Amino acid sequence: MGINIKETDIKRRKIFPSPESHLDFFDVSDRRIYPVGEELFLEDKIFEEPIALCLNDSANSINIRNCEFRNGAWVRNLDSKKEISIILYKSNIIKNFSVSPHGIIKTLCIDTSTVDQLSISGRSNEIDIYASEINWIIFEGLKNDILIVEKTKIEKYSMIEFQSSYVNYDTDDLAIKDYNKFICIYNQNKKSVSENYHRIVLKSAKSLKSKTEINYQLSKATSSPLLSLFGYFYRPKRIVLFMMSIVFLYSILYYFFFGFSFDKSIYFSVITFLTIGYGDIDQNYSMLRTVLIFSEGLSGMIYSASLLISIMNSFKK
Repeated sequence: MGINIKETDIKRRKIFPSPESHLDFFDVSDRRIYPVGEELFLEDKIFEEPIALCLNDSANSINIRNCEFRNGAWVRNLDSKKEISIILYKSNIIKNFSVSPHGIIKTLCIDTSTVDQLSISGRSNEIDIYASEINWIIFEGLKNDILIVEKTKIEKYSMIEFQSSYVNYDTDDLAIKDYNKFICIYNQNKKSVSENYHRIVLKSAKSLKSKTEINYQLSKATSSPLLSLFGYFYRPKRIVLFMMSIVFLYSILYYFFFGFSFDKSIYFSVITFLTIGYGDIDQNYSMLRTVLIFSEGLSGMIYSASLLISIMNSFKK
């Protein structure tokens, strides 16, 4: 995983000053670059200024190879009916790379590149990210058909009104476990961002194990921490451990409060927890002891139901 750009490729990059022509000029604080012909092609260049990549009526594609943008870049296209294609290959974009044209993004391919912040909005047919490193990815108001992420490291996510029909991640470890990776902007909270992301990656899960893990992480990120006592209903083994712990804890209480022997305390705790109630231990119970027995029986019913739900969720396709 990660980028692999040869040192010889990096050394080919040269600072590219603006020729101050009608196709490459400064506008206030930004430098605007227009294509020559049908494609805006940039190779082996270093840009020190904020760059606006502008597409005119004759161009519909941007091809960037082995370049470095030290103050960010963004795509401008004023034709709302045009489909554009963007390729970023073996390049480095410091700060923000913003792709929010008025037209449709036919293809956005980021291959073997590093981007500090990738912001995408609008309408896109396919987004393909391969062998790259992105610090922060922002999908805002983006309606996407195909999202493919392979051999890529993404540190943080923000998703606002993001839809994708098909998602394909190449790794089986799809669910993000670090809650801090969900970055909230505008009025979104971490819960909504987390829920949005996990439901998107759930579409790309190929195995039952992956789907179970994603559902578990989704439940963990969006539910009360108290549900950890029930494994968020996706961890049967954890629930069994909790059940055994409760039985052992109550057996100790019975040992001290009821005066049972330890083996009889274990026996009494098991039949009470499982609500079997043989009634073969004759004892006059005070209110405190009655409440104690009732609380264990109630815990047993709750945990038995939780275990059943957890098993069903673990095998649910």
